[in-house]
Amino acid sequence: FSTLPRREACKGRARWYLAAVRNRESTAMPLFKKQETPPSGEPTPPAPASAAASPSGGLGQHPAGKKPVQREEGLIPQVRHVVLVGSGKGGVGKSTVSTNLAVALAQTGRRVGLLDADIHGPSIPILMGVAHKPNTEGRKIKPVESHGVKLMSIGFIAGPDDATIWRGPMIHGALMQFMRDVLWGELDYLVVDMPPGTSDAQLSMGQQVRPDGAIIVTTPQMVAVAEALRVKDMNDKLGVRTLGVVENMSFFECDQCHAQSDIFGSGGGGFVSREMKIPLLARLPVDETICSGGDAGAPIVILKPASAAAKEFAGLAQRVIAGVEAAPAEQ
Repeated sequence: FSTLPRREACKGRARWYLAAVRNRESTAMPLFKKQETPPSGEPTPPAPASAAASPSGGLGQHPAGKKPVQREEGLIPQVRHVVLVGSGKGGVGKSTVSTNLAVALAQTGRRVGLLDADIHGPSIPILMGVAHKPNTEGRKIKPVESHGVKLMSIGFIAGPDDATIWRGPMIHGALMQFMRDVLWGELDYLVVDMPPGTSDAQLSMGQQVRPDGAIIVTTPQMVAVAEALRVKDMNDKLGVRTLGVVENMSFFECDQCHAQSDIFGSGGGGFVSREMKIPLLARLPVDETICSGGDAGAPIVILKPASAAAKEFAGLAQRVIAGVEAAPAEQ
C-alpha cells in the first residue's frame, strides 16, 4: 500500500478481490441451493444480475434494506449495548483489542462486561489475569471480575490444556448459555471477543443477539485485509452495523530516534476504510508492553496509560461510545 511496486501489486489484488466480493451474487449461484422448478416442469430462469445487488451500508449505518434482528427474549435483558470485535483471520490481535477496549470503556465510568466467544481458542483468561473458576448462585453463573470488567469465558470452565472439540450446535448452545445463565447484572456495554472468520459463532450472535455494532480488526498486510473485507460483507448480510476498522500493529516507533518502521506494511486499515466506506477507528502501534502486559494479565491501558498505544485505545473507546450512543434507536 506504499509506493513500492510490490505494494501496488498487492493493492491491485485487493481491489480485484473487493470487486469479486461485491459482484459474486450476480455471477454465481450459492452452494447447495436447489434450483426451483415451476409446476409446468420448466426450470425457473435465473434472476437478472441487477436484482442481486450487494449490500451497501452507509458510514456507521445499518446496511441498505437490512434491519437488525430483535434480541431473543431472555438474553442479557439488563445490557444496554453489545459491541462485537471480530476479524477475518487469527493472529491480528483481536483479543488484545477486545480486552483493552473493555477496560478503556470501564475507565470512562461505564459498567462493562467482556464475553469470550472464541470457544476453540479462549484468550481472555490470560489477557485479563484470571485463573480461577467462576462461582455460582443457584443455577446461574457469576461472572469473574478483573480490572473493573465482568468476564466470562469457556477458558474459566475447561482445563487450561483441554481442547474444546465442538461442532456448531454445541458452540451455539454455549454462547446462548453465556447470555441467559450468567448474572451479568446491569451493564452499559458488553464487549464480545468473537472468534476469527465468518462461521457458527458469528451467526449465533448476529441472529439471536441484537448487536449495536461491530468492529473489524486487521493488520496492514494484504492477507489480513482480504479477510477483513469478508467480515464486512458478513456484517452487511446479517444486518449488523459496522462501527469501523481498527488497524493493529500499524508501525513500530524507535524509542531512541522516534523513527517509524512499517514492519507489516502500511495502509491496510485505511484501504479497508475507504473501500468499504467505514471509519478507521484506530491505528495501534507495535509496543512491547502490549505483549508483556498481555502475558501478565495487565492490559496496556492500565500498565502504561501514558503510552501512545494506551492513548489510542482510549480514543478508540471514545469513538465507540460516540458511534453507539449517538445512533438512533432501531425499532
